[in-house]
Amino acid sequence: MPYVAGTGGIDDVYHSGNVYVNNVLVATWQPPGQSASFAGSTPEGPVEESPANVTVNQTKYNNYVQNPSASKNPAAAANGVKENYPGTPESGEDGASLPPNSNASATDVASFLSKILEEAKRGMWRESGQGGKPSNPNIVGIWKDLGYAQTNAYWTTDQTPWCMGFVNFALKRSGYRYCQEASSWAIRNKPSRWNATPVPVNQGQPGDIVLWDFGHVNFIYQGGNGKYTFCGGNQTPSSGKNNNPNDGDVTVSWPSGWTTNRGGIAGIWRPSKA
Repeated sequence: MPYVAGTGGIDDVYHSGNVYVNNVLVATWQPPGQSASFAGSTPEGPVEESPANVTVNQTKYNNYVQNPSASKNPAAAANGVKENYPGTPESGEDGASLPPNSNASATDVASFLSKILEEAKRGMWRESGQGGKPSNPNIVGIWKDLGYAQTNAYWTTDQTPWCMGFVNFALKRSGYRYCQEASSWAIRNKPSRWNATPVPVNQGQPGDIVLWDFGHVNFIYQGGNGKYTFCGGNQTPSSGKNNNPNDGDVTVSWPSGWTTNRGGIAGIWRPSKA
């Protein structure tokens, strides 16, 4: 492995999501391949973040990378999200609300998610930037595509919680209205930016946006009548044993089915192609 002079450590090492030796995941020197979901996608214009949000987000990111375990979140872990979860960045509606993209790569959210999950099985969406190692370029690519400035360190790493970035990227590439938005709470605070319609918790359907009460956001992937599985980014890897509370991926959570009596959902919204 490449040696980093003066540190006693290594660099340029990425996680493999599906290669094991003696039941231990192998590290690789090469980054994962670029996701096909970026093909034909034009990056948005730059998001003009307020100075206050830049300060808050940089501080939050610095604190997390210095001590991830301080962000231990049992509710996140119980619902298929990485256990050390500090919550999504602040936004203050700095970014734009944008109409459906005419150059979408999928016709609906569920089919887009199925394609991404196939890539995830090959390790293409696994976080790799823990401890200052190189980040997964597909995850960083979401922030680039949504117009977040690569001059701010927290948009150049896969260690910034990226679940809302993934939601908006998925909406964009599936032909729905989307926003330049990183905060999960924004969908609850102003769903009109997405032209999204609130849906009773027992009436969700695949492709609906789900906000959890600990600040994570993902999609209903399969199910109906109040029993669902979910798919999103920044979630606990599903391949093999995962004892790393700092590790995230695109996965299906609640694969056996979540039911309304379990609670934990703050709201569900149906996105719009209008």
